[in-house]
Amino acid sequence: MFLKYIDNHEKWEEFLNYKIFSLYSYRKEKRILEDFISNKKYLNITSKIKNNTYSFSFPLKVYVNKGNSDKKRVVY
Repeated sequence: MFLKYIDNHEKWEEFLNYKIFSLYSYRKEKRILEDFISNKKYLNITSKIKNNTYSFSFPLKVYVNKGNSDKKRVVY
């Protein structure tokens, strides 16, 4: 179902609006995302995914500090 909308610009705009109004988004992240979506930079990747020609890379394991704690969170 998701792949059906992967290159739909309206869905990307909905996602952008969600991120812009999200309390957890940073200004720099929003600017990068606005550029990515407004210039339709996603089309290069989405067309390859739909054509089965995109090669996904292995995830990178990163440790991120948890807020107000000495513990770390694993993010891929």
